[in-house]
Amino acid sequence: MRETFLLFPWWFRKILLSLHCQTKTMYMDIQQVTQLISNVGFPIAMCLLLIWFMTKETQKHQDETDKLSSTIESNTKVLTELCTLIKTLVK
Repeated sequence: MRETFLLFPWWFRKILLSLHCQTKTMYMDIQQVTQLISNVGFPIAMCLLLIWFMTKETQKHQDETDKLSSTIESNTKVLTELCTLIKTLVK
């Protein structure tokens, strides 16, 4: 059983040991493992999902910003041409 315990990552072993510091045993039944996964695994999964979502949103915002920049540049050119045309018509 000890060899199986050592296969877990260090942070998971630390959590397991902190859960069993009163009994001084490293054995867990299936209910405790399920509870550990539901208490720790779900928040970790949600954090990873939120990181993925934020990365996608950041990319979308960057694309929108690039598109808006090109639109503003085009509008600036058109306004400059209109100003020039109005100046020539007013003279």
